[in-house]
Amino acid sequence: MSLNEYADRIGVWVYRHFPAETVERRALALAEETGEVVRCVLKMSTGARGTSEEWRQNLIEEIGDTFITLQALAGLAGIDLDDAVRTRWATVEALDPRARRITRPIA
Repeated sequence: MSLNEYADRIGVWVYRHFPAETVERRALALAEETGEVVRCVLKMSTGARGTSEEWRQNLIEEIGDTFITLQALAGLAGIDLDDAVRTRWATVEALDPRARRITRPIA
């Protein structure tokens, strides 16, 4: 399925289940989902309360949830996520991250 096909299906699902949803609430939900991704990575790297493989499986789910929430946010904001990624990737791909290093201490 393409990003645009996911966009359509996610948009319908959000409208059906959350008809009064707002950009602000989806943005907060995205922060929550991102935190869950970070939690999985932390637990996976430390082996706390589960095996690395169990946390990896959780990570897969949380990355999926994060994508779904990001797509819902984009849809509510009237942004085509496929276009946004394509446009931004063209810029990011051309960057040399090493050229932007800070060479002096930050005061």
